[in-house]
Amino acid sequence: MRNQSATIRVVIAGLFGLASARANAQVKLGTIDVVGEVEAPRPDAEVEADRPDSDSVPFVTVVDARTPSARVVSVADLLERQAGVQVRSRGGLGSFTSVSLRGSDANEVAVFLDGVPLSRAASGVIDLSLLPVDGLDHVEIYRGVPPIEFGSEAVGGAINLVTRKGTRRPTYRASAGVGSFAARSASAGYSASQGRLHVDASAAYHGADGDFTYYDNGGTLIDRTDDHQSRRRNNGFDQVGLDVTLGGGQRLRWNLGAHGFWKRQGVPGLGSSGAETVNAKFQSGHVLLDGGLERRGRWADVHATANLQYERTSFANPFGEMVGSFGANVSDAESIAAGVTARADVPWGTHQLVTALSEARVEYRRPYDLLRPNRSAAATSRGIGAMALSDEVRLWRDRLGLTPALRLDGHAASRITDPSGQPIPDQSTSSVFVSPRLGVRLVATPWLTLRASAGRFVRFPTLLEQFGDGAFLLAQPALRPETAWGGDVGASFTVTRPRGSLSVEVVLFGRQVSDYIAFIPTAFAVSAFNIGDTRVLGGEVRAAAQVSGWLQLSVDYTLLDAVNFTDEPGVRGKQLPGRPRHQVSGRAEVTGGPFRLFYEVQFVDDVFRDAQNYNRIPGRVLHAIGAAFERRPFTFAVDVRNLADLRVLDLPLGGSANRGMTTPYPLVDFFDYPLPGRAIYATLALRR
Repeated sequence: MRNQSATIRVVIAGLFGLASARANAQVKLGTIDVVGEVEAPRPDAEVEADRPDSDSVPFVTVVDARTPSARVVSVADLLERQAGVQVRSRGGLGSFTSVSLRGSDANEVAVFLDGVPLSRAASGVIDLSLLPVDGLDHVEIYRGVPPIEFGSEAVGGAINLVTRKGTRRPTYRASAGVGSFAARSASAGYSASQGRLHVDASAAYHGADGDFTYYDNGGTLIDRTDDHQSRRRNNGFDQVGLDVTLGGGQRLRWNLGAHGFWKRQGVPGLGSSGAETVNAKFQSGHVLLDGGLERRGRWADVHATANLQYERTSFANPFGEMVGSFGANVSDAESIAAGVTARADVPWGTHQLVTALSEARVEYRRPYDLLRPNRSAAATSRGIGAMALSDEVRLWRDRLGLTPALRLDGHAASRITDPSGQPIPDQSTSSVFVSPRLGVRLVATPWLTLRASAGRFVRFPTLLEQFGDGAFLLAQPALRPETAWGGDVGASFTVTRPRGSLSVEVVLFGRQVSDYIAFIPTAFAVSAFNIGDTRVLGGEVRAAAQVSGWLQLSVDYTLLDAVNFTDEPGVRGKQLPGRPRHQVSGRAEVTGGPFRLFYEVQFVDDVFRDAQNYNRIPGRVLHAIGAAFERRPFTFAVDVRNLADLRVLDLPLGGSANRGMTTPYPLVDFFDYPLPGRAIYATLALRR
């Protein structure tokens, strides 16, 4: 406690010290508005894809979501080849997909929609395949220390999905696509501005049968007599997404948003061992309503936002098929979350911007076991509040940017109630955490920019981790929050010439997590435990070149050293499972007239399936090609994924007796779910 108080005093003293500093340079200040900001109407010019924000202090990449593509239908598809991003699915099209940034766990990545945190009450992991790109303008990926607006729960970074906000003239858009495994998609949208009113609306449908053949080793590595070709069954999905945003005003600006997502998918079974189901189904639905006001004044800009979310999930496996080891199950759960945020941006002279922020949210979750109603878990609820202060300072004619910040996050007493609704005594927890941060950006030369950032983060246990679901997950009310210190340092190099440009970014990063939360098997269920510390060190290299406007080249490389220092037996010093040590992706794109051609290649290193590092999933190299023809208002695009039709990998066998020997192994994702072979997708899009 004494050390924590000293830290608070030092950071606050630094903030006020910077606030009193003066500089003679006239500097234009800039902020990243992520909380209820209504963009000014703009023409239809596309956002530059996959670019770093050169003016921001943290490392952030902005990815265009508006360019028509034959394959990109969800946020997961859009992010899968970005530097430091690792997408993890559960096999095939439309399957549950999460994301890891720089070796983090999926539940350590905070996901936002227009600055609103998507509800974390249910499980803490957002299914990115559920979120369509049709209503999005761009996606911001904060791989390191994000701004204070994104909270302290961004232990592993943050992703902000920014919706379309309207165009100067009315525009219409529509698309339809088909592909392998009976994939189908359709979308429509409208965007316009009339006077001071801006509107955008979109609707999208995506689906697939999803059944494909794969190499099945029968769950045995050495015995090849049971190897055979299997067909993935019950792997289809249907999903719908709706987005509507409204905004207007001048001095007092306002915005409203309504977003809905629904998906129904089959659950084909666990891993690649041959377990198949034909009846198990999972459904999820999510509705988000949000609104905001912004008052721009002479002395300060004041922002206020509010949001309400409802989520419902259901799982049906009435015949007890081989989905897991828990037998027959029919269950569902509902979650409700509401939050409010207030922020004031106060300019201090011409070179400083002080931001004060306060926020609060409440979460409620209620699970139901429909087969065994007496085993249904009790309802749980909690409240979370925060206050934050940051100071954006631009000195030396805007060449030096400093952003010190301090957040105070409080996890209010969680409450669990019995079936009658009465609170159960001795089942509440509360805690307060202080999170200092500092970001630095230095424009050393017109072509060289240096950046560094560091900070403390906290991830509060989700209600599911803390209180279980009454069936598969046991309660752990005394679960402690995860805390982490993390930071990065790097440089970006950019050279622009009349015939081309070259940009290179090199980053070193690290993160130390304490009280790491993991699910551990206990008897006939699992339970979340604080099992100790983990550490991730690594580096990123990003390079992009453009030649004469017709050739674009890009390469992204990520190195990870993710070490387990937890108290689990036999794992100390081992690599964390599911994190490839090396990951490289490259893209070449040629543009000529109305035609666009591209080629992509991706290498992913071996990953361990288990914490003891005994079992590994072999690395792979995947290729993709595509072409597009654009003649306004139409665009026709074709993508071919897994061009080489890779389905079987060579897995080295362990042990001295098997030295140098390999065995066939199916192409799988990091969760060990089989992936399809070659797939072709085609889309026709209309924009006018």
